[in-house]
Amino acid sequence: NVPVLILRETTERSQAVTCGAAKLVGVSAERIISATQKLLTEPEAYEKMQSAENPFGDGRAGEHIRDIIVRYFMNR
Repeated sequence: NVPVLILRETTERSQAVTCGAAKLVGVSAERIISATQKLLTEPEAYEKMQSAENPFGDGRAGEHIRDIIVRYFMNR
């Protein structure tokens, strides 16, 4: 739940941009500074990105995989 500023002109993670969790700001110093200042000084902008639904899951993939493996071997 942390807003992400992508410092590139393009990204292969367009899902994060589409859902609002990330913003593609490019490599221009002016654009990077502007986007950073907006997140640091405008609580609404920060909260909007922070509350965006993560398109990549809950961040606990390793734990989920471990649980599946443990269940598999416990039931053998």
